[in-house]
Amino acid sequence: MNWYKAKTILIVFFLMTNVFLLVNILTAAGKAAAIPEEIIDSTVQILAGKQITIDKTRIPRKNVSMPSPEVQNIITDYEAFAAKLLGDGLAEETPGVFSNEAGRVQFEGDRFLFAPSSPSYLDTSIKPDARALLEQLGIDVSDASMHLSDDGKTAVFSQEIAGYPLFGCSITVLFNDHGLETIEGCWFVETDKPLFREKNTVKNAPSALIDFSSAASRPQHALTVSALTLGYAVDGDGYHATAALSPIWCIETEADGPFYIQAAENQ
Repeated sequence: MNWYKAKTILIVFFLMTNVFLLVNILTAAGKAAAIPEEIIDSTVQILAGKQITIDKTRIPRKNVSMPSPEVQNIITDYEAFAAKLLGDGLAEETPGVFSNEAGRVQFEGDRFLFAPSSPSYLDTSIKPDARALLEQLGIDVSDASMHLSDDGKTAVFSQEIAGYPLFGCSITVLFNDHGLETIEGCWFVETDKPLFREKNTVKNAPSALIDFSSAASRPQHALTVSALTLGYAVDGDGYHATAALSPIWCIETEADGPFYIQAAENQ
């Protein structure tokens, strides 16, 4: 017997068997992650019974697991952050409001509103560049998506954490014909970005829609859901130096909202 040839055949056979098993495992995992079509149809019917209309093609079809990131506020101290924007010689007009000859900064919870006394506060004489301007102020938005208005005077930076939007957290830069008018918003940075993240299963889209349909806080008139987006939110009002983010569904409707539904399985 040609043992070399037999050995080669066995190796090829085992490799093909392993590939076949891997394909089966991945297929089974994919099916487990997919939400059955009958669940989608039942959800649409239940919503219709509560005067909520949705095109079923807008309902995400996957069960998802998400990490639980921890973030740090770029505002570690109100006065120190105001000094970064305005320089020395600050006066505190009222709690959370600081000013000097360079301008004024107002804080409320995690949010700030900065208005320079002169539009030429920073060098925007060539062309308003919101991203570069924020970099000058030490606010890193290099990885953020930016929406620029048609007239080029309003730039909105939206934040993502671990690949998901952080709802309620953005920075808006407003220019006028003379230069910078205001900067407002809030911004967080991840305290750690591990290579491998532990993930937890979250409520799928049909579960979130059913919770929404039963929520006492939703309007009781007829609604049309236009979009569902899974993301994160910072829990609670007020100021957060650090925070552990909670998964949340954002449900947008054509006339009301948006509305937010907790996505953690235990809530």
